[in-house]
Amino acid sequence: MIDTWTHDLCMLAESPCWDAQKHCWYWIDIPRGNIWKGEPQSRTGKLLFQCPWPLGSLNILPDGNLLLGSDCGIHIFNPNSLLLTLHTKLTLNPGARCNDAILDQHGRLYIGLLEANCVNGYVLRCDPDNSIHRIISNIGITNGMGFSPDQQFFYHTDSLPRTITRYNYHAASGAISDPQSFIQFPEDEGCPDGMHVDTDGQLWIACWGGSCVYTYSAKGQRLHKISVPAKQVSCCALGGPSGNELLITTASHNGPDLTTGRDTDGSFLGGFIYSFSPK
Repeated sequence: MIDTWTHDLCMLAESPCWDAQKHCWYWIDIPRGNIWKGEPQSRTGKLLFQCPWPLGSLNILPDGNLLLGSDCGIHIFNPNSLLLTLHTKLTLNPGARCNDAILDQHGRLYIGLLEANCVNGYVLRCDPDNSIHRIISNIGITNGMGFSPDQQFFYHTDSLPRTITRYNYHAASGAISDPQSFIQFPEDEGCPDGMHVDTDGQLWIACWGGSCVYTYSAKGQRLHKISVPAKQVSCCALGGPSGNELLITTASHNGPDLTTGRDTDGSFLGGFIYSFSPK
């Protein structure tokens, strides 16, 4: 069952994260720099804070603060005091921006950088000692990332060729190696975007342009399709009070009317948050 949340229409909602300590959801609206807080019982979203620049990612730190990625660097945001503090400065090419990021269990941030030409994108690994390492290069549109629950594999999405690549992940060092093509989306099914890897090793993959979320097994076999009443599905994450609620973000981005989220043919591109609870 799909539920539609109540909130102002987002331009490009992304990075849904469940805070198990505060029992709330967070997500961002990338171009507007908005940080949203979601209440799971009422299915409502409240604008928590607007950053002075566009955002690209949100992750929750163990202390409850939020780690934000943007072309202005990596910042720490306190959702209680609303204090925003620079953590790590990034030097990017003009027009480049952050597009999705994930933390590993050792506090390393893997952050994707999208170049303006959609050709020379890359992924950086930012270690707790503030050292920065480029670990993937020559990406079209860097997108969703994830780790297998046994910490053996790292997954990375390149939306331009519609591929998800699996790497060997070395938890002790944070290094990745041996890239293997894992999932290839057909051209007529939209593009893989954000992802979530659950405790069983299944991948939940948002399908931009496909009005759905697909689930794949740890062996790369497609399992299920979850239809979403919006065309531009950007990301998803499991969480909620029971742990099995899937929060789905969508986008009105690139549409002719950002107030309604409708395309020229009247179809709904997106901008709302949806939740799906498996029976």
